[in-house]
Amino acid sequence: MPLSILSFRKIISLAYLALALAGGALITLAFSHQAQARFFLVKPYDFASELEARRPDLILVGNSWVFSNIDKALLETELSVRLGRPIRALFATEGGSTAAWSYLVLKNQIAASGAAGIPVGIFTTGTSLTNLDWDFNARQLWSLGKLLSNDEEAFLAKLDRRHRRPLVLLRHMPDRWLICKYLLRRWANIWLNWLPGPPDAQALLESRFRLSPTRSFDLLKAITDEPEPRDQRACLHLAECVDKTFLPDMIQTMKRFRLFVVEIRQRPGTLDPQAMSAYRRDLSRYLSDNGVVYISLRSRRELGDTGLFHDENHLNQRGRAINTRLVADEIIRQKLFSNSY
Repeated sequence: MPLSILSFRKIISLAYLALALAGGALITLAFSHQAQARFFLVKPYDFASELEARRPDLILVGNSWVFSNIDKALLETELSVRLGRPIRALFATEGGSTAAWSYLVLKNQIAASGAAGIPVGIFTTGTSLTNLDWDFNARQLWSLGKLLSNDEEAFLAKLDRRHRRPLVLLRHMPDRWLICKYLLRRWANIWLNWLPGPPDAQALLESRFRLSPTRSFDLLKAITDEPEPRDQRACLHLAECVDKTFLPDMIQTMKRFRLFVVEIRQRPGTLDPQAMSAYRRDLSRYLSDNGVVYISLRSRRELGDTGLFHDENHLNQRGRAINTRLVADEIIRQKLFSNSY
């Protein structure tokens, strides 16, 4: 029996509704920071394997302050010409990563590889090396969790209590299908609330997808939900609180390497509190006392033009080339390759 005009209109209306929901879901996943953080739960890059395969002569560790401010190919060329031999660099980086992430990469991937004598640089600005508290988002927590080894009590003890439980759970993360089902429930919870029906969309989901409240979903919620925003706390007086940060752990972990710290140049005009001058002196002294080379680009006149910057902490292409050559100059001047293999 042919469909009536009314039935046909209903089908068309439902089709439009389905398309609208699907489009809304895609927009949510594409543009919502929290949804994006929850969706892209992927295993962090295995720097240890690349280190073993490529046997780099130089390793730079950090976030976008490394890959946005250093031209890797240009750095390798500059160092190769000046040292008279090929130099291969490895960037162990992740956008938005923190000192906690850098420490785990240094400890569980670079130091654990068995390599030794390689110059390893950590990039910093402000108090990023000695912050006492971080507001990790879901993606950062996932990356940290996947870098954990079986013995991380000292690492976890330095984190705020609200981050310890999710990270411990991430060490024993359930299979990815469970994650997909959890994400489906979160998505459907958002969109089913737009439709007429039961006020509690979760009840409908539990009956339709058999997603009864279980401990597994409670664990996933603890992992994927964003933490409450908090003010960042920094260790400004190193003599009082440096042992509560990850800086001493980084130095101890890198004893077999030539560790150096690079303070990046911020865009001219960026607010620099007076207390930071004393902090930088203390940091320089602390690093020197522990055998770590401190390279500060903060006042370099070559980077004094605001036209070289993309934003406060990131250079544009022209600035990146200048900055790369400055870092190469300092690496040579500090004789960081004197003990490398």
